[in-house]
Amino acid sequence: MMFMLAGIISFKMLPADRSKRYFSKDGKGGISCKFAGAISMALLFALVESFLAGTSNHSFIWVYKWWGVLPVFVTTYIPFFLAANYVPDMEPARRKRFLIAEWVLVALLLVILIPAGVI
Repeated sequence: MMFMLAGIISFKMLPADRSKRYFSKDGKGGISCKFAGAISMALLFALVESFLAGTSNHSFIWVYKWWGVLPVFVTTYIPFFLAANYVPDMEPARRKRFLIAEWVLVALLLVILIPAGVI
């Protein structure tokens, strides 16, 4: 539930003109506001998670020794916030293809990682 709310908040924090680009001249080059928003939200969430993991009462723990701030940032938060910022503006057919590809990837990773003992 928290992630769904975070995705909605991330999308709503974008400027009214979602085609806006930062650090560009005449709208050419630069960084998409959707990309910049996704990276900034991912950084915020990774930062909060790192503080929670570092508390003395262990209010948040990572189960695997190799799992930490950087893997969570790269494999979880960046893709989630990119999808949250880009998918709502996609055409319906493209959105459907994207979501199908995402679920196929999830299923494939589960089929590989569960027998390997990673999950």
